[in-house]
Amino acid sequence: MWATKSVLNRILNNAQGEANNAQGLHVYWSLCWIASNEQSDSFDCKVTHIAQLAGYRYRTAHAALGDLEKLGVIQIERTKGSARGPSRYTLLGFKAAKRKSQGEAGSKKEGQEKGSAENDAQPRRKF
Repeated sequence: MWATKSVLNRILNNAQGEANNAQGLHVYWSLCWIASNEQSDSFDCKVTHIAQLAGYRYRTAHAALGDLEKLGVIQIERTKGSARGPSRYTLLGFKAAKRKSQGEAGSKKEGQEKGSAENDAQPRRKF
């Protein structure tokens, strides 16, 4: 299973509340589990499968996936024409998520960065 400490911290520090943080972590771990089984950071999967692995209902998992996408830790390419068909999920590294969040926060001064060099240097760990 692949995950970085910095991405997990990003999910934990999400301002949506403790319950949503736990749901986000459970759904993210489910995505990591699937990615590990597929041996790829990108894979096709249905929300129902992710929900089942995370132990949540469809709507809860769907909402958590949206939150994870907004945080910039995953990318979702939704299936066109089928509301509940498989979508393509990509686990993004912390640097990609950080670039995305900095691009969205254009009003911030250049040079200000959240996190530390220690978090950026964390290698991906296989569990």
